This record gives sequence, C-alpha cells and structure tokens, in this order.
Amino acid sequence: MRVRPTARTADQVLLSSGAGALKLMQYGTGRVGITRYGSADRSFPYTLPLDRWTTVTWVAEPGRTTLYADGEHVGTVEASVPLPLRSIGTEKAGLRDDLDELLTWDEALSADQVRDLFRRDAQ
Repeated sequence: MRVRPTARTADQVLLSSGAGALKLMQYGTGRVGITRYGSADRSFPYTLPLDRWTTVTWVAEPGRTTLYADGEHVGTVEASVPLPLRSIGTEKAGLRDDLDELLTWDEALSADQVRDLFRRDAQ
C-alpha cells in the first residue's frame, strides 16, 4: 500500500477489526505500529515521512509482524493481529492521509517478494 501522510496525529488507524488494528501513527510514539485490542500496542522503529508517498507493507505470521517501507525491511515486533479488514480508519481516528494501491494477500510474503513488488511498482 502506498500512503502519503499530511500531518502528525495522535493515533492514525489504517485498518481495523474487532481484534486489532494496523496503524500509520501509533499513539504515544507516532511510529507505524499494530494494536491487539485488550492486549498491547507495538511500534516499529519507523516514522512515516510527511508529504511523500511511501510504500508500506506489513507481513503477519503467527506471533510476529514485519514491516517494510519502500521494499526495505524496517523491523519486526513479536506480536500479530488477524488482518483487520473491517474498516479503513475509525470514527475517532480516521485516515487523514492519501492512500493508494491497497492490496492484501492470504499468505505471508517473503522479504524478496516484498522487495520485488516494490521494484516492479516503482518502475
């Protein structure tokens, strides 16, 4: 997915479900993160740049989630949530950024697959 944040907000939800959320800006850190409701918030060591398109890819596997930005590995957290496809944004913290090319897969992509997809789309 490509995203272009236009402002910093306290809690920017991208996708959410009853189990958790993928966040462009995690509450308390401003970094990209995931939330498992009733359990924990996890932030990656990455803050999206403002006013620039960035391709962001989360790869979830049982017990861990890996983040890629522009095809490059950013970090892994030891937590995962079922892919939250119920809504884009929320009433309280809706998506305030430009969004393009939202894609989902039902299997975990390898680092090479993420890199190849980014390179193909960047051409």
